[in-house]
Amino acid sequence: MMSAQEGASLTVLVLDESDAAVPAADIALQDKSHGISKKVSTDGAGKHLFDFLPPATYRLEVERKGFNRYTIDQLDLHARDSQIVRIQLRVAAATKSEVTVTGEYEGLPTDASTGAVISGDYANRLPSNGHNLDTLVRMTPGVVSSGEPGGGVNVNGMRSNTNYYTVDGVSANTGGAQPGGGGPGAMGEGPAEIVQNA
Repeated sequence: MMSAQEGASLTVLVLDESDAAVPAADIALQDKSHGISKKVSTDGAGKHLFDFLPPATYRLEVERKGFNRYTIDQLDLHARDSQIVRIQLRVAAATKSEVTVTGEYEGLPTDASTGAVISGDYANRLPSNGHNLDTLVRMTPGVVSSGEPGGGVNVNGMRSNTNYYTVDGVSANTGGAQPGGGGPGAMGEGPAEIVQNA
């Protein structure tokens, strides 16, 4: 079970070519790795918020009668992401057409945290002993040893007890009484995220 802190949120904003909101647009969001789909409609402001989404790669489709279908084939959401996707629908011509975005789509981050995401594939190619996250974290820009017992790290000047680590979207914090106390554990197959709140 995933906690709310580890889930991602995605706000979909649907507009027409004049930047006016498109209410009642049909949105289909599919988790590509698990095949689970959610189908909803935009509100009167042309928006819909998907909250507590598991980190994954999604396919997003937006349709509204009188407009071309819009598809984002690869939308990556990581743990604790908060993204806004702005979609501009085009009025449909007499012949049917659609807009498809291929490749990876990067939404707009909406939180004030900074950090780094280390993919499992990237980590496995790094020359580190045992692919331990402690080693990988120290390679992240802005990270320095805290000099504290237990070997914590300071990220961009913040104390080590403010760090929060996830692996495959699940907390990887060890030790300490506070979230972020201690360091991360071993590297999993999926992405690891190092987040420092501003």
